[in-house]
Amino acid sequence: MLFVAEPLFLDRWFQRAASARPEATFRLIERLHRALLGISLLTVAGAVAGSHGSAF
Repeated sequence: MLFVAEPLFLDRWFQRAASARPEATFRLIERLHRALLGISLLTVAGAVAGSHGSAF
């Protein structure tokens, strides 16, 4: 997302959104950050469980 979506369109969108509604834009970015963090933690947990022979 950082190297693909941001250079293409997110950078311009964030600039416009932050200048119009900074608080709402910050809340949106924080929610997206937390969601991506949760997904990455699930991915790491799955990789660790898989490497230790755990099958769900």
